[in-house]
Amino acid sequence: MEFSKGRSASPPIVLVIACLLCFCSEAKAYIDPGAGSMLLQGFLGFVATAFAITITYWRNVRRFLVRFVKPNRRNG
Repeated sequence: MEFSKGRSASPPIVLVIACLLCFCSEAKAYIDPGAGSMLLQGFLGFVATAFAITITYWRNVRRFLVRFVKPNRRNG
């Protein structure tokens, strides 16, 4: 059996992978108590990072906009 150049995987490998994905048994697993605290810690870290980034960029945007809104006191 000859295959043309440029194919990434041969048909038997694709067939084996498809069979493995279709005939999976159920996983008998559970989430231990440490996983809950790890998820909470990751979420809180994400919220803190998002808050810090928002404040940093908001200050830059506000500084930029204030230049156009406030009159220049030196010329006034």
